Amino acid sequence: MTSVLGSRGGWDFGFNVGGGVGIPISDSGAEFFIETRFHYVWGPEFTPPAGAASTTPITANGQYWPLTFGLRF
Repeated sequence: MTSVLGSRGGWDFGFNVGGGVGIPISDSGAEFFIETRFHYVWGPEFTPPAGAASTTPITANGQYWPLTFGLRF
């Protein structure tokens, strides 16, 4: 059986930084591009309810590195 430890909605503070490159593939202005960004969000800390596998406080911070590539013309 699966139980939900908590749910919420809202906004949290975060930041992102990134970069990329474009490589021309024709004289008409078309290019191949690839870029990545680092995203980080500071979420709240919560304590799981009694009876959960662990009652150690948990933070809901999140981070990810999306990678995007394609053709631009």
